Amino acid sequence: MPLLEVHDLHVRYGGVIAVRGIDLSVDEGRVEVVLGANGAGKTSTLRAICGQLRQSQGHVRWADSDISTWPSFKVARAGLVLVPEGRRVFAPLSVYENLLLGGTRTSRRPDAPSSSSRCSRCSRSWASAASSLRGSEWRRAADAGLRAGHDGRAQVIADGRAVDGLSPAMVERIMDAIGDIAKTGIGILMVEQNAMAALEVAESAIVLERGHIVLSGTADEIRTHPDVVKAFLGDKATAG
Repeated sequence: MPLLEVHDLHVRYGGVIAVRGIDLSVDEGRVEVVLGANGAGKTSTLRAICGQLRQSQGHVRWADSDISTWPSFKVARAGLVLVPEGRRVFAPLSVYENLLLGGTRTSRRPDAPSSSSRCSRCSRSWASAASSLRGSEWRRAADAGLRAGHDGRAQVIADGRAVDGLSPAMVERIMDAIGDIAKTGIGILMVEQNAMAALEVAESAIVLERGHIVLSGTADEIRTHPDVVKAFLGDKATAG
């Protein structure tokens, strides 16, 4: 039985429909990836699932509960944790405090997340404000936050654009972390622009275009689909 089920999800911004009829599910121990060009509706889908946007139509089910109208804090406490894209840390707080927040699911004060020891370059500046991080250090902190969400016993982790702008070595490191977390039984729903990297760790995927699902299938099916190869690797990848 899926941990998370989304049925007929629609999201509006005023008169503009950003997401149209999305169906997806996330099972225990599996990675589902959402692909698409900028503006395809990926981030809106993720935010609506996590309660940060109110859907205009459709249902989001978590275990046996319909969480479609739950506020985001209640969704997070239930175990559906969002790792935001880009530089979305709490800038005035220290790096260490950001990591603590990543592992917090209840009002009980958390212990220091064990994930923090795996982010050595961040740990050297734990006491510094998160706004002082430079370059890929932002994403290292988010990577540690993802691991902290795992340490906090999340059941599904929703991760937004995990590897944007990172070196190949960092891409590999973060994708390995995502795969390792999934192997512990955590479900992961990942929005990602680096399609080929994401499909290496995913079991299944959907591709969005203008808010619609235009392709869905196993990671292998999506990875070798000519439209996906052309869209994410360019015309040269399909030549010959």
